[in-house]
Amino acid sequence: MHISQSIPLRFIIEFDKKLYLIIQSAYLQAQGNFMGMAVGFVEVLGHPPALSVADTMVKAANVTFVGYEKVSGARFTIIVRGSVGDVNKSVAAGVEAAKQIEVLSAKDKALFLSSTIIPRPHPNLEAITKSMRFSDELEQFR
Repeated sequence: MHISQSIPLRFIIEFDKKLYLIIQSAYLQAQGNFMGMAVGFVEVLGHPPALSVADTMVKAANVTFVGYEKVSGARFTIIVRGSVGDVNKSVAAGVEAAKQIEVLSAKDKALFLSSTIIPRPHPNLEAITKSMRFSDELEQFR
């Protein structure tokens, strides 16, 4: 029996929006609709540059900033999700933004460290890498 057969969807939406989002997310995952969602990473040196790059990335294309990871020391990886084309555009803008940030310390090198795009990550990768997942709090930005 499907959920829509047992309880009218309109009632669930009106009664509890959060419950609806959970049910919708579970349904879409079961249907494999996240398989077309790409993930993009840009690694930079420093927290302020990471925030600046993340801001540039979400403004450049229709992507969702799902999080960032502090890799080590001052290395941060910014993570976005969206369609393959949008993630490509977003990562390119992020890389360019990181390269434009002025390095003030003589001992530091460029603030841009690396970038990569995974067009359709395998579900196993998504299952273990928590920072790549959409959360309920991010639903409004999708």
